[in-house]
Amino acid sequence: MGWDLADAARPAFLSVAPSNLKGSHLGVASPESSGGMAWERVIHQVFEQLVKGTNELNAVILAILSENNRPAEKLDEVRKVVEEFKLSELWQRLSRSELKLSEVSFAIKLEKGDLLIR
Repeated sequence: MGWDLADAARPAFLSVAPSNLKGSHLGVASPESSGGMAWERVIHQVFEQLVKGTNELNAVILAILSENNRPAEKLDEVRKVVEEFKLSELWQRLSRSELKLSEVSFAIKLEKGDLLIR
C-alpha cells in the first residue's frame, strides 16, 4: 500500500459529539424531518449503504423507509439529507479513502474483575 511514518501520524478517525453537529452539513436530521428513532434509523441505514457504494440510492431509500414503517413520500426528504451530507468534509474524506469500513464489530475477552464488568 505504500504507507510511511507520516501516514501513521495522521488521525484515522473523526470523533464528534452529536451536540456539535447542529447547523452543520453532516446530514443530521432537521427539526422538520424529525420522526424519532425510526427516522434516525432510516438516516443511519441510508448513510451506511451510501458509504458501501450503492448504485440504486432511490431503491435503497425506499426499502429502508418501508422497513422502518416510514412513508415513501419521505424519499425527497431523505435525499435532501444525503445531498447535505455529500457537501461535508467527512464525505470528502470518505470518498477519497481506498478502504471504507462500516459498523465494524469487535470482541474483547474480559475476565471477572475487569473494570468493564464490575
